[in-house]
Amino acid sequence: MSIGIATLLVIGLASWMYVGFSIMTRIIKREVGETVRKELEKKGL
Repeated sequence: MSIGIATLLVIGLASWMYVGFSIMTRIIKREVGETVRKELEKKGL
């Protein structure tokens, strides 16, 4: 019984970490993309 609960906890934690990581990378990519675009506009490209 306790093994099943521990397995569920580990799976839940791993899935939450994966979801959080994918959201973080998406936000970081958008921020970097906007920064690069602004820099290119400054240089007139």
